[in-house]
Amino acid sequence: MIYEFLQISIKENSEDSFIAAVEKAKPLFLNSPGCQGMTLTRSHEHKGRFCLVIRWESIEAHVEGFRKSDALPQWRALVNEYFSEPPKGEHLIPVFEA
Repeated sequence: MIYEFLQISIKENSEDSFIAAVEKAKPLFLNSPGCQGMTLTRSHEHKGRFCLVIRWESIEAHVEGFRKSDALPQWRALVNEYFSEPPKGEHLIPVFEA
């Protein structure tokens, strides 16, 4: 498994609209081959900062599958207007869970 980690900063006063857009976008991820789930969290300390974590069965499922599919531009169309800056992303490899 691989985690796609996105730190997202959004424009002021757009939190509810952003959350609704991510909710609407869930099927784009969850119906993508190799997607094993996703979690959206909001920062307690930093207003307007969110973390989106998407669990993929492999890096290829994300990079070769989702990124090259029609789902990626649909995702961007739903959420880009809320970003105050481009999201910061990386892929994380789980070491252990307790």
